[in-house]
Amino acid sequence: MSYIKALKGPFPQTDYVAVGGVTAENAAQFYRAGFKGVAAGSSLVPGNADRSDVDMIRERARRYLEAGYGI
Repeated sequence: MSYIKALKGPFPQTDYVAVGGVTAENAAQFYRAGFKGVAAGSSLVPGNADRSDVDMIRERARRYLEAGYGI
């Protein structure tokens, strides 16, 4: 989280998106730290997911959305 503060110091006009280590549980922390967005990969859709996992993926996506609104 300190990384964005180090970047924002000399570049206050820039915006950043967190792309590594983001989960639905910690996404709000990234927003509060100053990131403008988050990207989700395998924490949203596991590599072995198939059509039977659609409900699980929807639930994970809902938690990401709630994290963004809860800041």
